[in-house]
Amino acid sequence: MNNLKIRLFRRRDINEIAPILMDKDLKHTHRGIYCSKSTDVERVIKFFLRDTNMQTYSIVLKENNERHVIGFIIVEYIEKQDKIFLSYALNKEHRNKGIMTKTIKSMLKKELEPYFKGTTVSMYIIPSNKASIRVAEKIGAKRNLIYYELQL
Repeated sequence: MNNLKIRLFRRRDINEIAPILMDKDLKHTHRGIYCSKSTDVERVIKFFLRDTNMQTYSIVLKENNERHVIGFIIVEYIEKQDKIFLSYALNKEHRNKGIMTKTIKSMLKKELEPYFKGTTVSMYIIPSNKASIRVAEKIGAKRNLIYYELQL
């Protein structure tokens, strides 16, 4: 994971995030994130930057001394339920390489566990999204009705 970094989303990441948000695969796997046109991207980016219960992280890959945003992870804390909801997406070119599994494991350990020990982390995953199901299982989440969940 030396060439991968997780950092808070920045407005300047929009150019590299836009193709991920407009990827038609998201239409079938991510509620409310898929953008059918570029004007929708700005709406979603504003959502990433403004929601106070949510943090959006960029996944940055360093290759040949260049850095590229290849994906994102959304962490939303619902205080009333004392639950954290995770959503994520990765650029097509970087899928099925274990990147998301490594990134989420690292994020859980470094960013969330120290502050939310004992809290449930939930991921809503559409049953046809086999890659996300594999990610959830590899990080130790178990299916619970409609969510994959794990305890921090």
